[in-house]
Amino acid sequence: MTIPEILDIRKPLLEYLAKDQEFHSLDDCVNALANHFQLTDEEKEKKFSGNHPRKIFRKRVTDVVSQFRIGINGVGTGAELIQDETKPGDASFCISELGLKLLEQNNPEITNKIWKEFGNNSTNEKNNLNISEYPESESTEETLEDLSKSHANQIQLELLQQIKNRISNDGFEKLCLRLLVTMGYGESKHTGKSGDRGVDGIIYEDKLGLKKIYLQSKKYSGQTVPYGDVAQFFGKCKNDDVPGIFITTSSFSNQTIDEFKNNTSIKLISGIEFVKFLYDHDIGVSMAEKYEIKKINPQYFDEF
Repeated sequence: MTIPEILDIRKPLLEYLAKDQEFHSLDDCVNALANHFQLTDEEKEKKFSGNHPRKIFRKRVTDVVSQFRIGINGVGTGAELIQDETKPGDASFCISELGLKLLEQNNPEITNKIWKEFGNNSTNEKNNLNISEYPESESTEETLEDLSKSHANQIQLELLQQIKNRISNDGFEKLCLRLLVTMGYGESKHTGKSGDRGVDGIIYEDKLGLKKIYLQSKKYSGQTVPYGDVAQFFGKCKNDDVPGIFITTSSFSNQTIDEFKNNTSIKLISGIEFVKFLYDHDIGVSMAEKYEIKKINPQYFDEF
């Protein structure tokens, strides 16, 4: 048979995890699904063409796992179809309550349309990621750009898990300040422990401290930020005539996003957006390998 596409893999993966509702590794899932689809050894080992080939079937299972980890509203929102082991460094995962409910609908397959409708009805949240952009099929040609994007997404997911599992609330506040300073916003002051009416940090945009930005950081691991928390922080910013940045490891509700999306006095940053900023500014990540890509220089041959 042909190697299953991403769409073909989604439902069988959830069904496998639903059988015992225990934690399983990626290798467990790859082997179980290979048996489910009755793949030959040759089909399991078949690789993408190109300079950096990877096994096609394993890559597609990995992509589905990443999609299910993110969910429809972003990691940490309670909308994930699978959930990670809570122990730091553990790479195993199991089906979530939402994943079980989706299976109960007994759809023949889990298309983007079905998943999006189900997710919106179940969580009543606005998407941080556009699920319509999730691939349901994939070419057997994998470019270096594809590899780079896939790897970056996976690293960002793992980075968010590290933050949720390994650092304290106080540490998260300091990490947020470090990011803003790295992005060029100026000097910072951590005020979290002082209980400054919801302000966890202050960014000074000039050396005299005349221009300020307030920071509020909320480290959640399975819920959206309550509207009241954002409204209270906004009230503080408005009263002091100081712009604010609200950063969370989870996401914001529809009500919160709709009310503040066009407000220039406050910026909301979800967990997915936050780790992308960290990744882009080399915070919490380091260069593992660097590849050199060459092209033909036709002018070189003009002298001959």
